[in-house]
Amino acid sequence: MHKFYTEYDYNALTGVSALLQRSFKPGTAEIVVCRDNRSDPIAAVPGHFLPGALQLSPDGSRITFHGNGRIYVYEIDRDQTRAVFDDDGQHACFPSWSPDGEKLAFGAYPVTRSSPPRIYTLDLASSEIRQVSDSPGVDRFPHWNPAGERIAARRHKNIVVCNSVSEESRVLVGKGGRLEINRYSWHPNELEVLATVEIQDDLTSLRIFHVATGEEIHFCQIGGLKAACFTPTGTSLLIVTKRSLLELSYPGMEEQRRFAFSAASDPVFTLMGPQLAVEAAVAGIRFLGVDSNVYHWDAETDCQSVLKAPSPPAPAIAYESEEYWFAARDGHRIPVIRCLPSRGNGRCIVFVDGGPGAKLNPRNPTVLELLQAGYEVLRPVYRGQDGYGSEHLRANQEVAGEKDVTDLIDCALDWQERFARRGERLALAGFSYGGFLTFLALTHADAPWCCGISLWGCTQHVGPLPDDPLAREQALAERSPIRQAGRIAFPVLILHGSRDTTASVTDVTAIRQSVEERGLHCKLVVFEGGTHGLQLSRKAMYEEVFAFLVKHR
Repeated sequence: MHKFYTEYDYNALTGVSALLQRSFKPGTAEIVVCRDNRSDPIAAVPGHFLPGALQLSPDGSRITFHGNGRIYVYEIDRDQTRAVFDDDGQHACFPSWSPDGEKLAFGAYPVTRSSPPRIYTLDLASSEIRQVSDSPGVDRFPHWNPAGERIAARRHKNIVVCNSVSEESRVLVGKGGRLEINRYSWHPNELEVLATVEIQDDLTSLRIFHVATGEEIHFCQIGGLKAACFTPTGTSLLIVTKRSLLELSYPGMEEQRRFAFSAASDPVFTLMGPQLAVEAAVAGIRFLGVDSNVYHWDAETDCQSVLKAPSPPAPAIAYESEEYWFAARDGHRIPVIRCLPSRGNGRCIVFVDGGPGAKLNPRNPTVLELLQAGYEVLRPVYRGQDGYGSEHLRANQEVAGEKDVTDLIDCALDWQERFARRGERLALAGFSYGGFLTFLALTHADAPWCCGISLWGCTQHVGPLPDDPLAREQALAERSPIRQAGRIAFPVLILHGSRDTTASVTDVTAIRQSVEERGLHCKLVVFEGGTHGLQLSRKAMYEEVFAFLVKHR
């Protein structure tokens, strides 16, 4: 079975690497621990914890990670995992070690979504939990400063800096775009923090703030900039661009050295930032490449692979894919990835990714399962998704839940014309925000659907809405899957988790009742204990999906 790495951390004191290893088979993610650049694991955290967002402790002896709404700590030498935060009423995620290894910072919010995510700290010795941010917005992805006194986190488009022992906080404002930070964004002097913000296609600004005043003290633009880090001395910056690694002097911003990426060694990025570790002894980094190899680069050596991918990068199944574009009804051009199985069953399904703002994952396991079963899969990159320029990414401002819905319908209609299959009906399926779009696209009775499937779909509108109060209320009504469910015109399968925080069981039950009142078939399956993604229930989920697709042709 082909396996690959998707997350990475490294501790130079112990030579320990921690990697999140996945395969194309769902539910197989596990954390593997390696030492001294050897790929043979010395320890592992099994997949039933649903591990993610891993981070090694400062002394390299433990790993923290989240899974299924809980925060865990794994002790490497004892091969023991324990839940340090386990609250059925709270969904916790994205833990981060304090510099002394005695505390964790993480984001958490009520399962009922009665309040937004906020930042908390947990003292591992006393089990004391303290809330350090309180905002009507969303606070996520915490990163400690080197002294362990402050925590920087993302708050919508800005950065909030919270005091870990008092109620003091300051917001760093990102003008013109969304600020991004990572665990190496703090300067060693504790006074400065850096952030990146995309301002237009292939041009990103690097901004450095004085924390005490919130003043922007340095600003520069770098083509293709993806991430930036302070070196341990604070006298230079390590810059990750789309094409290279480079070191700039600080504060002079003069180039010191550069390494050009090969196509196979671009770094992996997650919601917590680039998957890299900055070494304290030299101005160097280790990072996880998209080819699933780990690379090392420092002042004394060229960039080289130090830890190989666990198995050859071959696809799990044979299929072909092509990209084409079509013009939506308003003229906006929409890219489509068309995937064709080696042995087709003659049916096509439009598969809608989550988001908005996410990139299509070529390794999406559900797409691979559909291809394995012989389905042709269309993956429209509806407006608002990333990877096709800033204009496309921002094209659903104030029209999310409207224009992106008709993008799906127009994709199906274009497919019928383009491939001379007029009159043929397509299935429609989507996950998360894609499930939200699926619910709404099924209300268009003249659309060419035969049925629809929502996989852990959202039921509440996300994204910008019109400023005018009347227009805003109308948009909320028209773009609400719950309020529009009575207009759904096709059979529906809804697969959901009892602990999913993007939509409650009450919400999806209301949708089912509205569909059934119209006389249409609607099956709702709630997986007990399941969270967003249904990672522990994929086998049963696929059985439901394929049985439904066979029944509704």
